[in-house]
Amino acid sequence: MLNNLKNVIFLWFAAAALMPSLVWAQVPSLDAAQATKLLRGGGVALVLRHGQTEAGVGDPPQFALGNCSTQRNLSDAGRQALREMAVRNTAAGIRFASVFTSQWCRTRETAQILGQGVGQGVVVQDWVVLNSQFADNPKIADANAQIIQKLGSMPTQQNWLLVTHQVNIAALTGEYLASAEGVLLRVKRGQLEVLGRVAL
Repeated sequence: MLNNLKNVIFLWFAAAALMPSLVWAQVPSLDAAQATKLLRGGGVALVLRHGQTEAGVGDPPQFALGNCSTQRNLSDAGRQALREMAVRNTAAGIRFASVFTSQWCRTRETAQILGQGVGQGVVVQDWVVLNSQFADNPKIADANAQIIQKLGSMPTQQNWLLVTHQVNIAALTGEYLASAEGVLLRVKRGQLEVLGRVAL
């Protein structure tokens, strides 16, 4: 019980340390129809927390990025839920022109399932700024600034998918998401706009 409380407190302070100095408005929860309409309009990024994993917090001691067997990975139920999400996205006409992921196995596998499931076979690209900044993992001080700058270059007719971790999303948007939940974002004139939370 005490360890769980410590983990929650640490997660909050870790996210707070990464947060940009701004105040977020209350973010609405979007249903599938609302999210689909925004994505069909283009110029929107879905920033998604990886799918459901095996039990645990963070990763085992001495985990290695290049060795999935040392990490906390997607559960079978998590993989199946993502496959079903990919089918729903395809049926709804949701397409991602680019897919970016952290280098963790659970995020990369999430990105691969969704990126290959939209009917285009989109190449999944590792992007270090999406790497987990939880606990003792390396910190990237300007991660949020890099994400905002990159999203500002997204063509208005495209949608992008970014798969990352809870602490990173909280630092960027102030939202604490469940597994496989995301936020829709766009950048206008250098300003990040959080359009809503989604569970597609």
